[in-house]
This record gives sequence, structure tokens and C-alpha cells, in this order.
Amino acid sequence: MDFVGLIQKFPLNRPLDNGEINRQLRPSKSQMNKPWGQISVIRMNSTYLECVDKFFFNKGVLSAFGLTASGILLSALLACFIIAINRWSIGSPVARRDDIFFLIIMSVMCLGTVIFFVKRLLSKELFRFTHYPIRFNRKNRMVYVTRLDGTVMAESWDKLFFTEGVGGDSRDIRGHRLAEDGITVLETFALPIVTSTKNPYRFAFWEFVRRYMEDGPGKLMTRVEWTIDVSERREGFWQGFKFRYIDAASGIRDFAFILFPVILWYAAGRWIAMRTSKIPRWPAEVEAECQTESNDPYVIDEDHPPKKVDWFDDMGEDRLDDFGVSAAPPESLHDAVWNGKWGTAKRLLQQGAEVNQVNPEGKTPLDIARAHGDKLIINLLLTYGATDHQASQETPPK
Repeated sequence: MDFVGLIQKFPLNRPLDNGEINRQLRPSKSQMNKPWGQISVIRMNSTYLECVDKFFFNKGVLSAFGLTASGILLSALLACFIIAINRWSIGSPVARRDDIFFLIIMSVMCLGTVIFFVKRLLSKELFRFTHYPIRFNRKNRMVYVTRLDGTVMAESWDKLFFTEGVGGDSRDIRGHRLAEDGITVLETFALPIVTSTKNPYRFAFWEFVRRYMEDGPGKLMTRVEWTIDVSERREGFWQGFKFRYIDAASGIRDFAFILFPVILWYAAGRWIAMRTSKIPRWPAEVEAECQTESNDPYVIDEDHPPKKVDWFDDMGEDRLDDFGVSAAPPESLHDAVWNGKWGTAKRLLQQGAEVNQVNPEGKTPLDIARAHGDKLIINLLLTYGATDHQASQETPPK
């Protein structure tokens, strides 16, 4: 679970670092993944695409943990007081003094920890917003992002700097609003999907958004499984439970029942977080700029669910000619490294791929692997004789 941007704020008022620049995602450049809505779409039409935020899928985790831990601590403190009161009438003055001292210490420790949980965890989810929607308007090429305080950031799609965010093994897609100098980060938001370096379709939702803004919704109508109905109502308990159960049990279907108590506990925290939060509303000026046509043939929302979903079996390769991407597996070492495919990269190297070849952007496979922080692929490339291209460029000629 990745809470960067919620608990730990995105770093702002700083220049873009080299890693972000190397991992830049250009709206004009297609990724290897086929576009996919990944259960993140609230609504889509010819005017705008609206999706949930990065923290929506894990909402409730902080509440469940914080409330449970706080409840245990307060219960323990209450038990200590009850024991001390029962002993008061029969205890000696020295015992009473020790009890008072013990209660003071316990109160400071327990209440201090509870205050910490409230400020660091519970305040991030309780009495906030049910979600923080992001809206991409392809008619005026604007992006509207709901901030954590409920206000809205509006920026041109063409001015935003998109890049792959790195947090340990976690990866997300981030958009930076830059200053006039084109290098200073003023504000950052993240798209809803958080994956890992080994996820074969970690750019699928980015490609979905990119295709929508650049080409329109026509070919994307079959790339949405279902929409998330949260724009006008709060998510119910069983809706949240089923949502998390399907997600958590997807990899161990035969033993999914083992997770039932944990998911039930989590769903309770999610329900409390949802019930205490407000439903976000777009400002009138944003709604005015996002007016839709009454006869729009491309509408997907809670009242117009997807009629046909293009399911496919080759999720690992994830290519379709309909989207202008080759149906063949990647034969470029650069592509394999970019997508974190260690096995494909090793096969290409064994077949004689040039380990230090420079792509049109002036990057070697090792440059890309270092930018993505993929240690396994870095070690693989070094084993096959890769050299640091950037370092060699900085070495003055003899």
C-alpha cells in the first residue's frame, strides 16, 4: 500500500530530478500497454473522463488500524483505572502513590499514542471526502484535480509534466504542475493505479487516459469493465466489502475464505471513513466548462454501464493492432527494460542484443533501468557488460 501524497506529502517547490525527467511520459508517445480502465472510471463521455484518486482503493485501511489500535489502548487504560479504584480502599499509602504514578505514566503513553493515531492516520480519512476525483476534459484540454482540502487545481493537459513515480517497489503515474521555468514543481497529483516494477500492465491506465485525451473515447468504450458509482452517493458497507474481497482474493481464490475476517475488519474501517466523509462537488465554473451533449453516443456512467467489454487473455503482453501497437512481443531491449520484463531482457541479451545500444532519446537500457530503480535488471545488464552511458558522456576526451 502506498500512501505517498496522503500521509507523506509530495515534495513541492523543488526542481524536477533526473529520475523524473528520464521517466517522463509524453502524451504524444504510445506505451507498450493496451489502454485499460482498471476499475477506476467514474464516468466517461465525449467531453470529459472522470476517475477516482490514488487513495480511493485503500481508503479505510488507516481508519481500521487507527480505530482498532486506539480502542485497544483506551480499553487498556480504562482497565488500569478500574483496577486502581478497586485497590484504593484496601491499599497502603505507598501502594496508592505507586498506583497514581503508574496511572499517570499509562495515561501519557496511551493518550499520546492515540493522539498520534488521530493526527497521522484518522485525520487523513475521517471527516474528509469520500474520494478526490480527477477530470480530464478533452474539449478544452484541461485537467481538474480535487485537492485534499476540497479545492480544485486546474491546469492545461499540454503543460502538465507526467512521469512514473517511484516509492520503493511501488510505481504510480504522477502529474506535475510546473512553474514558468518549466523545471520547478509547484503541485503534484497521482493517477489511481499503484503497481510494482514487475506489473506487466502498469502503464495501462495512463495509456487509457492518454488515448482519451489524444484520440477520443471511441475505441475505449470496450476498455471499461464497470464504473464506480460514487459521484452522487457514498459507498455502502457490502459494496466496499465485495470490492476489497475480489481484489484481495484474486490471487488465492481457493483459500479466499481465510481472508474473510481481515477483509470484514477492513470493510468496517472503510465504511466508517465513507460515512463520515463528504461527497466532493465540482465548482460551478468547472461544471460549466464540462457540459456534455444530450445526444452523445459515447457515454459510460452509473446510468449507462458498459455494454461490451473487450476481455483478453494475453494481459502479460497486452498488445492490440486496433490501438496502433504491434501484436508481437517486444523485440527491443529498451522496451523490455522499460516494462520491467527481466525474463524478456535476459532472452534478448542471450540472443545477442546490444547491451549498450542508445535509443533515439539518447538512453541505453542501463540508463532506463537506473531511472526506474529496477535492481534486478540493473544487475542483469551489468552482468552482460553494460556501461554507464551518462558517466561516459561526462568524461572529457583525452
